[in-house]
Amino acid sequence: MILYLKQRKRREDENEEEDKEMEPQKTRIGEGLFKININETVTPVKHAISNTYNLVKSQIFSPIKRTENIPIEFYKKFIGIGPSLNETLWSSNYSRYKLLMILGNQKMKIYEVPLTWKSLSSYAAYVLDYGGETFIQFIGSKCTEAEKLYSTNICNKLKKRDYFGRGNICHFEEEEALYGQSYILDLFWETLGLSNTSPETKKKNIEKNNKRLGSALENERDHSYSEYLINIYNVNNETKSLDLIHEGSLPNHNILNTDSVIILDAFSEVYLWRGSGSSLETRDLGVELAKYLYKNHPHYKRPSWAILEKISENFEPVLFIEKFNDHNVFDEINEM
Repeated sequence: MILYLKQRKRREDENEEEDKEMEPQKTRIGEGLFKININETVTPVKHAISNTYNLVKSQIFSPIKRTENIPIEFYKKFIGIGPSLNETLWSSNYSRYKLLMILGNQKMKIYEVPLTWKSLSSYAAYVLDYGGETFIQFIGSKCTEAEKLYSTNICNKLKKRDYFGRGNICHFEEEEALYGQSYILDLFWETLGLSNTSPETKKKNIEKNNKRLGSALENERDHSYSEYLINIYNVNNETKSLDLIHEGSLPNHNILNTDSVIILDAFSEVYLWRGSGSSLETRDLGVELAKYLYKNHPHYKRPSWAILEKISENFEPVLFIEKFNDHNVFDEINEM
């Protein structure tokens, strides 16, 4: 009888331990205001993947495929040369100066980099968006033909989509940009902090940048490591939480649903997308969560030049739509 009771007690203890192991834990962010959603059901976003406890692993954020093979050397090369990280929530219809870098082989990528001459390299193509007034291309002498052509494509997209046909496009090869003389070039170098300097000084600075940036840019061009840092969350107003719905690659446009509020975290760019059918309460919650996520990346120090931008459905800017695998669909939808 005593042996039977001991065996029964042992089985009850083992069952209790198994129940504790299977019971999902809750994690809070900020001041404990928001809890992770651990339901094993599909989130409100259509076509989204199921947000399971095993995927999220008791974090409010995605694991971001943390392996030894995920370098962020590309971003580290720019740290310290841009503005201080801030919580300014830009609206997508606000015109601001920005420097865009175009990089890639078969798959082209566009990045916003610090608005300074220290971002320029011969290994990439660049577009200076002067607030929608002028789009100035700087074509590095070592960039590929595909990068050169795509920078022109980006200029046309910016002009048509972001500024409704406004602005002039100016094209300069690296040699011409260094030694040429024109009002537009003066504007270009003044904006990037190299006005009133000789062509030789500009050339030496670019060469220094090449030593610092060259290998990282070539590596990123060939492997697209930055895509591993892309994470998309649905703002769940019912649970006051973020639902992880996509990670580690370029998503497709159908992850966006008109009744939802989405946060797209691309490490140096954080976007709060608001569907036209989403509630005001969900949008307000999205602002609070997006600001927290922007200031508190779960695993890495976010670059100082990182942007935080809110977007309304059907008014998505070029920088945002370029983060999607089927970005051309956005243009087709707008033309319907």
